[in-house]
Amino acid sequence: MGERNEKSKLNLKKLLMKMKFIATGLLFLSFSLLHAQNQGIATYTVSVAEDEDDPMQQQMINVFPDLFDYIDQLTFQLHFNNQASYFTLEDKMYENELIIDATALVAHYTKPQVRIEDKTYAKKEKNTYVNAGKWMVSDVNIDWEITQETKQINNYTVYKANAVYNTGATKEKYKKAKVTAWFCPEIPMPYGPLNFGNLPGLIFEVNFKNVSYGLTKIEFKPVKIPEVDFENTVTIEEDERMTKEYFGM
Repeated sequence: MGERNEKSKLNLKKLLMKMKFIATGLLFLSFSLLHAQNQGIATYTVSVAEDEDDPMQQQMINVFPDLFDYIDQLTFQLHFNNQASYFTLEDKMYENELIIDATALVAHYTKPQVRIEDKTYAKKEKNTYVNAGKWMVSDVNIDWEITQETKQINNYTVYKANAVYNTGATKEKYKKAKVTAWFCPEIPMPYGPLNFGNLPGLIFEVNFKNVSYGLTKIEFKPVKIPEVDFENTVTIEEDERMTKEYFGM
């Protein structure tokens, strides 16, 4: 009888050790999956409707009459992690780089930008006349109204949010515009295309003016966000004022 009890205790001890090992493995796997979903790359395409009241669009069409034939070539990527995001035109071979740059402007994209909390940073080219190589910084504050309306995008449930935001490069040129975003709480990253963000989930789709960005793919993997030189920044307002002074405007 004593020998049987000893064997039972030994088997019980082995079972407990096995269960602890499995539990530890599951905990590590859950942590790894959670950490993996905190960084990755979201890919977006864009659609743009013709708008006779959009001066930028009309100027570009005057120069490139077949501009809209290139819209479907545009793809953008949002690199994100727990600290920041980086939104940029996807680095790939395009048929005509010059027209692609003009087409991107019509989609309200000017240059790559890093977002950290409520600020965005875009680095000026080193060959510019004013503030060459500096990071232009701007505040981004959008007061979203989150609704209970949902839909499915890429097998994720996304929620609708509406807002009115300021458009324009500087405060002197701000105009009010409506924006609708669809965000995914399953991916709790407060980022999205262009300047849009600060929602409790990654933005999968955003519609404003005559433009719509939509997510086509998301990959969870380690990413590297460009480092911002916080000691070498200039506000958009300051940059515009200095540029006007430089050109005597």
